[in-house]
Amino acid sequence: MRMARHDPEANASLAQPTPPQSSAARPLSMRPRLLHLATAMLLVPLGLATKFYTGPGAVWVADSAGGLLYVLFFIVLALALQPRWSAAGVALSVLAITSALEVLQLWHPPWLAPIRASFLGHALLGNTFSWMDFPHYLAGALLGFGYGWFVQHRLTR
Repeated sequence: MRMARHDPEANASLAQPTPPQSSAARPLSMRPRLLHLATAMLLVPLGLATKFYTGPGAVWVADSAGGLLYVLFFIVLALALQPRWSAAGVALSVLAITSALEVLQLWHPPWLAPIRASFLGHALLGNTFSWMDFPHYLAGALLGFGYGWFVQHRLTR
């Protein structure tokens, strides 16, 4: 019976731990959450600015661009919380929830009126139903899907 030879030099590389990488040297695949959070932080002031814009096309910017950015923000936020979730699944979920909130604007219970009267309540829940909001929600969902897919498949590989 033949015995295996013990070679300390061959096994030395197996015993040494690899040094941890610094955050600067870490590949982008380790940082999608930070990218999503940074993007969300950019979208918040941009979305709020649409409510105060007074230049040309102010009504469209406040109503339509705001809806698009609203959907985009919640997609990016969801991907920041769970970067491994499917961009398509997140985009469809946010689109469904946003569409449901739009339809709920047809319902006006007395207890919801003071919430919708506040700036934050109006910005998050809206006040008036409009079929014309749906194309902008869809555009926001498509942009959010494209953004999420790009980060997941191109930037983090």
